[in-house]
Amino acid sequence: MGSRRTWFGVFVSAAYLLWVWSLIGSRFTTLGALDLNELGDFFAGIFGPLAFLWLVLGYLQQGAELRLQATELKNSVEQQKVMAEATRMQVDNQLKELEEARSREALAYKAKFAIEARHKMTSSEGVRSKFRITNLGGDALHVSIIASPIAGSLNSMNFALIRRDEVREFEVLIEPGAEDITGQLIILYQDVRHLRYQVLYYFDVEQGRFSKFLETAHSNGSPG
Repeated sequence: MGSRRTWFGVFVSAAYLLWVWSLIGSRFTTLGALDLNELGDFFAGIFGPLAFLWLVLGYLQQGAELRLQATELKNSVEQQKVMAEATRMQVDNQLKELEEARSREALAYKAKFAIEARHKMTSSEGVRSKFRITNLGGDALHVSIIASPIAGSLNSMNFALIRRDEVREFEVLIEPGAEDITGQLIILYQDVRHLRYQVLYYFDVEQGRFSKFLETAHSNGSPG
């Protein structure tokens, strides 16, 4: 576009100068008789239109270059947006992968308790039930098992360690007339990374049933 404007200006200028020469060529020798101010007016009148022509062409060329720069700037901004979005998506994916890796790691270390009733005997002392707790997950340290409310002899038990696949048994003695006790069983423990967990179960001693309903983790301090 700029090259065409330049050639257009050259063509018009050449045509204009030829036209002027055709008008004053035969009287060119008389210019020497003119005063300096008259000579200046003469050349100003001849070259004024050419100056105006090239001024307009320069203005148009500058406008075209500014529009081109604006287009390039817009394209650059769009490319930066695309790159920023790609970077954001990459960071989001990396964070998601990190979170999934942390979840897999936590799952690998976390204990998983299964509680089941073994058998129940009724005597003059009351109802004596035996239960078994099995750790199907990672090693559990500093395990505390707390009943709320206290179910007969089921109050609290503490184990320094319950390893993976290790089985522990406990016995509950319910006095006569209190066989329908229900409540919550709270298991507190740490995994090998010293991350603390609190697991809550509903229990029904009469039915011999324990149902897990909540598990929370705490990086430090005691579970609340």
